[in-house]
Amino acid sequence: MMKFNKILALVIIISMSCSFTNEVKADNDAGAKEIGIACVGDYSSWNGELNNLNSPIDIANDFAEEFANNEKNWKVKFKHLNNLVWETDFKGKILGGEDHIYADNVDILIYSGHGVKPNKYGSSDYAFALNTKKSSKYANQSQMYFGDRDLEWLVTFTCNFLASKDLDTIGHMAKGVHAICGFETTVILTTDMGKVFAKKLKKGYSVKESFFATAEETRIWYKSGGTAGVFTTKNNANDCLWGYGKVSSDPARYSSDSSGYILYSYTY
Repeated sequence: MMKFNKILALVIIISMSCSFTNEVKADNDAGAKEIGIACVGDYSSWNGELNNLNSPIDIANDFAEEFANNEKNWKVKFKHLNNLVWETDFKGKILGGEDHIYADNVDILIYSGHGVKPNKYGSSDYAFALNTKKSSKYANQSQMYFGDRDLEWLVTFTCNFLASKDLDTIGHMAKGVHAICGFETTVILTTDMGKVFAKKLKKGYSVKESFFATAEETRIWYKSGGTAGVFTTKNNANDCLWGYGKVSSDPARYSSDSSGYILYSYTY
């Protein structure tokens, strides 16, 4: 009887060990579920080159509100608005940035504001256009490295962030990130994008489908549409947000293995 009990205990321990090993959890933060928000609507320092936007601040506030009150144990780790959004928030640590504190130190990052193409408005890169005198006016795509610390999902409500459509150009950012959502064209931002996107996620839609559905449902119908894109892997394409459905393991860095990566496009 004692021998049987020992065997049973061993089986239970092995079973528990396997269960914990197979469970996918948020990375590098003891399983915390954290949101980062960086949105710019005030472009007064641009001297008229870029117009002010009302939508980004509403997108920020609405998304944060949807996950308030400890919704599924999610919390907003930081919410930087207007001149508190700095280039260093997104810039790789290896280049002197602080992405390890901000952009790459949360599970999902929401950016909204103007986005520019190379050789437009003085930018040499695809970039987020910022409004601060404390750092560069641009957060450059080529200086972003996401997922090597924690970030699973980068979601951008801005023009042209995925306009290159080139896997190598976009893949430069992918160091373990599960998906990068953005627009391949210009986009008319609407004040309800944050709320619509958050509600889709909370209903159990994948991050990819939530983003495409948001592009479709918030479209201003008397204007022409555009194209939304999601850069991800085939394994991670159906990831839901933590707590709302299945999340696959971190993908290999793009530079190590690009075979599984794909850019899904949706014209709305």
